[in-house]
Formats: sequence, C-alpha cells, structure tokens
Amino acid sequence: MGITTIEQLLPVAVIAALTGGAAGAGAWLFLGSGPEVASTPRVAQDRNAPDTGDLEARLAALEQRVAGLDLAPVAAAPSPRVEDDRTDARLEAIERSLEELALRDEQRVERSDVVAQSLLEAIAQQPRIDPTAARDTILDPMATEADKLAAWRALRDAEEWGPGVVEEMIRVGESSTSEATRADVWRQADARASSDLLVQPLLNALAHDPSAPVRSEAAETLVNYTSVPGVLDALRHAAEFDADEEVREEARNSMRD
Repeated sequence: MGITTIEQLLPVAVIAALTGGAAGAGAWLFLGSGPEVASTPRVAQDRNAPDTGDLEARLAALEQRVAGLDLAPVAAAPSPRVEDDRTDARLEAIERSLEELALRDEQRVERSDVVAQSLLEAIAQQPRIDPTAARDTILDPMATEADKLAAWRALRDAEEWGPGVVEEMIRVGESSTSEATRADVWRQADARASSDLLVQPLLNALAHDPSAPVRSEAAETLVNYTSVPGVLDALRHAAEFDADEEVREEARNSMRD
C-alpha cells in the first residue's frame, strides 16, 4: 500500500464532515484539528421531528380528562415512548369517547324538551277559574276552606280583589286550625293586588302565630307594606328575636327589599 498524502485525505475529510459521519470526525483528528471537534460520533437530528416527550405528556393529559367524564375508560399506553400505531389507537379511543359524550348531551337536551313540553301541556289543561267565580266562592258561606283557598290563589294575578274578599280571607287566615291553610292565606296575599286591611293581620301573625311557617309567610308578604308605619319595626324585631332562623331570614329579606 502506498503513502497517502494530505491532498488525498482532504476530500474524504470534507465529505465525511459534511455528512456528520464517524469518518469525518476521524479525518479531522488525523489532520490535527483542535479540541473543538468532538471525539464521539454526532448523530444528525431532524429539526422538524416532534418532541415525543411533550406529545406523550399532552396525550396522557387528554386521556385523563376524557376518563373523568364518566365515559368508557381510555387505555393508557404501556410505554412512555410514543409510537405511531399506539398513538393512533389512543386518539381513536379519545374521539369515540368524545362522540359518546356529545350523543349523551343531545339525548339530555331532547329529554329536557320533552319534560318542558309535558309541563306546558299540563298547565294548559288545568281548569282556569274565572275571577268573578273565584270571588263568589270566597264570599260563599257554604264553601269550604279548601275551596276558598283555591279561589284566593286564583286571584293572585288579579288587579284587585274586590269588596269583601280580603276580609273573608283574613278571617280564614286568623281562624283556621290548619297551619298549612293559615300559611297559604298569607302566602297568596303576596299578590299583584294589595290592601292595607292586610297589614295588621300580617303583623299579628308575625308576632303571635305559634307556627314558624305561618310567621315566615307573614314576614315575606309584609315586604309590600314596609312604607306603613310600624311594619319595619316589627320586621326588625322578628329579624332579631324570632325563635326560628327561617323567620328571621325572611324578616331581614323584607327589610332589605
């Protein structure tokens, strides 16, 4: 074998250096290049290649979020290394889970629409009480408390109650032995119409009725009469001293409103 000259080695070294191969590194060392040349082979990296570690972390986080949606679980990859086939399978599983969630949302919306329609139909089918008939029922001495209360409820949206109606319902609210009836009398008195005749009976109920629900309803309805002298003082006293927390809260609310 003959002697190899520098002129013969130079093209080999240049080509090897450009390709980043081990031969280039050895050639430069042979030519006496300084310490800045690495003594170990350098592997070229594709700058456009994805960061597999970051992709794995993002994929795992997405799987965890989907799994928290109470859907079919997505299997975790057995290896932290992302491979194309595993990544495709995992992404497909996530897509299926999201499609299932979207379908469930559509079904929930459909069910809600059905329920809302059913309620509207039920309301439409309820018999409407004519205001005149309601007033006649309240003033009828033969009508039961339940009938009078239903008629009183039907007049809640009326612009005015009419002569004698308020007096009769005050009588029911003060004399009924049923606390539920007394409470409902004062509850339905919180209506579009108003009457100063209600103020003193409401104050009496707030101060003296033994039933907390009755006192609570009286306190709530008194919000319509806070401009009447003595009402705010009574609400303030109930808000501080009533034995029932709900009554105290309703009294505070009526003072604020």
